[in-house]
Amino acid sequence: MRQNAAVSGADDLEQHRLFDLPPLDEPEPDEPPAAALPEGARVLRVLIDEPAIDREFEYWVDAERGAEVRVGSIVRVDLRGRRVRGWVVAVDVEPTGDYELRKLSKVSSLGPPPALIELCRWAAGRWVGSTARMLRTASPPTNVADPGTSPPPRTRSNSPRPDMVRGGGASASARWVRGIVAPLR
Repeated sequence: MRQNAAVSGADDLEQHRLFDLPPLDEPEPDEPPAAALPEGARVLRVLIDEPAIDREFEYWVDAERGAEVRVGSIVRVDLRGRRVRGWVVAVDVEPTGDYELRKLSKVSSLGPPPALIELCRWAAGRWVGSTARMLRTASPPTNVADPGTSPPPRTRSNSPRPDMVRGGGASASARWVRGIVAPLR
């Protein structure tokens, strides 16, 4: 038995020499350190809305958008060249690896509250489903704005100016309706 271990060790050395690999006893060079995040950046943990992926990834958001991100927010992130939907499941976390974090692409909408996220995790484990599928069901069907923020002011009106419409500001359809309703009175 001992002889086979010695032979396999010799084979490993031979393979390293044939393929110009570094010797086995030398440590591999250190990985370059992860890039430093900008001042005020927050690290987020995001659960991706993909059927085959049921794990969380870490992203960062700048200070400007960081105030509107909270647990449950529906966001868009870059994943392998595609922009996909996800839910923020944790904020202000420490990065778990030595890899470079990607920036959050967009904050889309409010999502389920933190208690509902925990319930979705429990339900996914209880009924052997994916957490993303449960969160998809618990999320609003359309984008929901934060009630604390007001919508941007309208800069252009779709209705014509009253002085440009014949008939004293009434639209043509309103005049037509008045013309039909007036004889019925």
